[in-house]
Amino acid sequence: ADHHSDDCDPLLPPVACAILTTGMPTPAASVVLSTIMPTFIPLLGLTLTERTAATKALYQHFYLLACYHIPLLVFHLDRYAPGWYWARIISPSSSSSSDDDDNNNN
Repeated sequence: ADHHSDDCDPLLPPVACAILTTGMPTPAASVVLSTIMPTFIPLLGLTLTERTAATKALYQHFYLLACYHIPLLVFHLDRYAPGWYWARIISPSSSSSSDDDDNNNN
């Protein structure tokens, strides 16, 4: 089994790729990445358990903000798409039918 792929954060490569495609030198890209991570994408620095807890808290706050600012839309979405504000957890081994089950179990 490839243990390196288990340790790699799946969110880091797209962020690094976006920075590197700007054409800046690699040392500068490294400094940019280390500067923006703690400020703009702090969830990347957390463990999976910490990230899950933080994500749930963010979604709960988002739901409360939506209830306050756009209550009719929230009412509609709650009625026709229960759990609409929860993230869908997708794992490499899951199929599309189990993704729907994961979304509805949150």
